Order: sequence, then structure tokens, then C-alpha cells
Amino acid sequence: MALIGLDQRLRDLARDRPARAALITVDHLGAEETLTWRALDEASARAAGRLPARGTAAVLVPAPTGARALVDLLAVLRAGLTALVTEPALPRAAVEDAARAIAERTGQAVTGLDATVLAPAPRRGVAFGPGGGGGAVLLTGGTSGTPKPVLRPGAPAWDGARGAPLLYQQTGWRPGQAHLVAGAWSHAAPYTHLVEAVLSGNTILAPRLFDPAVVLAAMARHRPAWTQLTPTHMHLLAPLLAGAPHALGALRGVLHTAGPCPPRTRHAWIDAIGAERLFEMYASTEGIGVTLCRADEWLRRPGTVGRGFFTRVRILDEPSGEVLPAGELGTVYMRTSAPPTLTLTAGPSDRDGFRTVHDLGRLDGDGYLYLEGRADDMVVIGGENVHTDRATTALRDHPAVADAAVVPVPDDTLGTRLIALVVPRHPDTGHPTPLDLTTHCLTRLSPRETPGEFRLVPTLARTPAGKLHKDTLRHLIAPPR
Repeated sequence: MALIGLDQRLRDLARDRPARAALITVDHLGAEETLTWRALDEASARAAGRLPARGTAAVLVPAPTGARALVDLLAVLRAGLTALVTEPALPRAAVEDAARAIAERTGQAVTGLDATVLAPAPRRGVAFGPGGGGGAVLLTGGTSGTPKPVLRPGAPAWDGARGAPLLYQQTGWRPGQAHLVAGAWSHAAPYTHLVEAVLSGNTILAPRLFDPAVVLAAMARHRPAWTQLTPTHMHLLAPLLAGAPHALGALRGVLHTAGPCPPRTRHAWIDAIGAERLFEMYASTEGIGVTLCRADEWLRRPGTVGRGFFTRVRILDEPSGEVLPAGELGTVYMRTSAPPTLTLTAGPSDRDGFRTVHDLGRLDGDGYLYLEGRADDMVVIGGENVHTDRATTALRDHPAVADAAVVPVPDDTLGTRLIALVVPRHPDTGHPTPLDLTTHCLTRLSPRETPGEFRLVPTLARTPAGKLHKDTLRHLIAPPR
């Protein structure tokens, strides 16, 4: 069976299930808005007809959760154009920087939905062109600096013989399911699962803001069978899971990605839905490869993110490039059979077809990968290498902690010391003390890895994808004036 392009797929779904819900959005009060397949097809077709000719431009699509955003996104994609998908709150300067990079590398002008030009097509020849157009540009790396645009060329298409990608099928995905998309659509995993949900004919349940009680109530009404969550989403939902069996009962698969999940949170989900329905995926926006781990594998090998899924994994010594044996820590390099992406500014490092985003890790003798942080998360304290994410994960595993982050600051004696920013889970009824937090950390970490100072804060202002902006953290630890 030939691939069915997005335009035809939407027409087919509108014909076959005109009154069925394609999208259900839920606001912070639990009020819902429904968009049917017929309405989605008609609205996105009209919008596509107002866009430039196929393959001539990339179009900025601010992507809050909602019917208008989905219509705009599908209009750009079904018109055969490239969608630059961004958070609406992203600073204008960052959007313009991304637009210039896209124009330089693809030869396409970058416009807004109203045809406002953000970056004109360059006059000279270009190094890359996505052929007939179509695809998406997603931004990555904005938590620590200027976001990098990553191009995923190729218009979405439905494979009627294969169905959804094999990785999703492995985690319980079935066409036509009810499907919770909890994250921001401008980020790689939620975007990918949103588009695949449309191609699969799923009913998409999408909260406008992630309020755990509201989300679980909506899940109880609509009984989603599959979802992808970040560890932050899982951590926020964990205290409510035991009281929400009906909301979880239809789930065949929960896939989590986007960072380490605290063990206490993971165990709460295993208790609630069973280890065979909980999966972890390690991947990146740059598309260097994927590992997959079911929770029962994690129980046997605590700390692993699984084995490569149609991906080969190597651990290399930097800078020599030597392949390290099992058990030794080095830089994670991956090689995948999936279609390539293109980072339009500085891309992943490449060695013999294996690429890295500079995460550190090790393999065991059976090929299971264990991550040990990123190279840029490593600091030297008193002559020892310390990864700040280990302390962050340990703190988030404390029952009285709702969220935490660890920030390195200069120190005259040790070179660097660690300050922990802690959001109490129950700020009105009590909060953890520095002694309690120190004791908790020392059962899991070395003394050098344990923060020497703890500060209680009301929020860490995470992004909708659960990420932390380093500028925000630096502001939180800045001394008062």
C-alpha cells in the first residue's frame, strides 16, 4: 500500500468519521472544546489555500494548545510547506535568529501565517534544500542559550500497511485510540506524537495548562489509551494516582522522556499501572537515535534507559575517539536507521556516522545504556568531577519535595559549590529542613555531590516541556540587592 499524504489522510478521516472528536482541549477549570474530524479537515484546507506555493517558504506557527493552533499547523503541513513551530512566548529575537538560519540553509523565505516576512530567501546558492518542501523545524537548546533550529524534512504521511512507527506500537499505540498529548506542541516529543496521532485518526486530549487534578478528571471522562509524559508531569501526577484508578484503567502505554525520572515517582507509576505499561525513551530533537526501556527492565537494572531501538550505541573517550568497553564512562554516540534531521546551526558531533549531543554514559555487558549527565552539567568540586543532575534527581525523590534544581556557583576554597533550589510539596503545612535534605542526599550521593546550601522557592518556572532555563536559575540564586 502506498503512503497516504497528510492532505488525503485528513480528507479520508473527515469522510469516515465526520462527527467523531479529533481534538478535545481542556482549560484550567476543566471546560472542554471539541473539534471534529470534518471541522478540522475543512478549516485546515481553507487555511492551506491561503498559503504560498508548495516548497517556497517556511511558515512560523506559534503553537499553544488549542484548535486554532492545530488548524494552522496542519494547514502549513498539508500545503507542502515547512512549519517553524515555536512557543508563543519565545522572544522575537530568538525567532528571527532561527528564521535567518532556516533561510540560509534551505533557500526558503520564512514568513508568518499572515505572510509577514521574517527572513527573505537568500540571493546566493544554498547548501541544503528539502526538495519539494514540507516538514517541520523545531527549536532545541533554548534552556541554556539561543535555541537551535532542527529541520525534519518531509511532509507527514500515513502508511496504511505499517501503521504508526514501530516504537510507538511497541509501547501500546493503536490507531483510533484516545490519546493524551500533555506537553507543549513546540517540543519534539509532543509535536511528533501530535502529528502521528492525527495520521492515526486518534482522538487527541490536550490540556491547555497542566493542572494534575484537571488532567486526571479529563482522563477519567475520556479514557485515553496512550500518552507521552515528561518526568515533571509524572512527578506532579504521582501523589494523585492511587485515587484515580478509572482515569488510568484504559492506558495501554505511558512513554516518558525528556530527562531523568526520580525513582520514587517511577515506582508510584509502576504501582498504579503496572511495569509492563510504563516505558522510557531516550532520544533528542536532533534525531541521533533512540533507546527504549520497559519498566520491568528498569526494575532489574535500576538506572538504565534501555537498549538501542533500531539504533547502535557506542561509548567513546573524548577527545581520542576510542571506543570504551562495557562499564566505562564516556560520551554517548548513536547511529540510527531513521531518516536524518538537519541542525541548521551547529549540529551534533559526528564520528564514523555515530552522532552525539554530548550526554555522558556507560553500557553494561548486555548493551543497556546508563546515562550520567551531560558534559556541560559537569563541574569540578575540590578536584572531583560532579554531575549536578544527580543531586537534582536525588532531591526530587524526596517525598516532601515537589521540584528541585541544583546550581553550581564559584567558591574560593573548592572552586565550585552547589546550591539547591527546592520547591516544597506542601508549603502551607510544613517544609523539609536543610538537615533533612542533606541526610536524604547523603544516602544517595557522595559528600562532594551533596549541595552545601538549600533554598526554598515557590517555583522554578519550568517550560511547558518540563525544562529549566539556566538564566532563571541564576536569577533565583542571585543575592538580594
